[in-house]
Amino acid sequence: MTHEHTDHINGIKMLVKYHDTKIMAPEGVARALGAVLPEVQSALRCFKAGTSFTLGDLSVQSFITMHDTPESVGYRFEDGRTAFVLATDIGCVTQTVMDAALGSDLAVIEANHDVTMVKNGAYPYFLKRRILSDHGHLSNDDCGRFATALLNAGTRKILLAHLSRENNTPRLAWDTVGGALGRTGADVGKDVVLQTAPADALSDVYIL
Repeated sequence: MTHEHTDHINGIKMLVKYHDTKIMAPEGVARALGAVLPEVQSALRCFKAGTSFTLGDLSVQSFITMHDTPESVGYRFEDGRTAFVLATDIGCVTQTVMDAALGSDLAVIEANHDVTMVKNGAYPYFLKRRILSDHGHLSNDDCGRFATALLNAGTRKILLAHLSRENNTPRLAWDTVGGALGRTGADVGKDVVLQTAPADALSDVYIL
């Protein structure tokens, strides 16, 4: 678990009930999750946010993110040969996030919104302010800068995730981030794979 917002925990109760799945979560997230879903309490396995642990042959590094919850993390998974990073709901790209993500082979990163769409959209002011803040969500432009840093450090597969239905489109996210990558001189599609995660279907399978 990265954090306990509703869009991230909706399926957990059924997952635990029918598949006896264990849920790894930072201590603060686990407390919040157990309070709203007491039926999953016995499935929770806790760790301290910002620390590392192992899952089978995988080394897992958690890293603290700046989302608007009491506690929020991303993850870097390594098997000694390749590395995969999950960095969504990060608010902004802190040095902690950057350090954890650099050198990954595949990065799933947040391209939540287009700033102009948020500003001109129908959301109330308080929600716009939250989304655009350093504790909200990462914009396409900021994602482009993040993706460029990852590319320069060797990442060759990037999946854009957590796209807003109201304030973004897959095409706009791809064009913005792809444009940033292209300005480095990279051939997007050849030198680096860039895709957007579908909202209602499985993504492609990535072989690392």
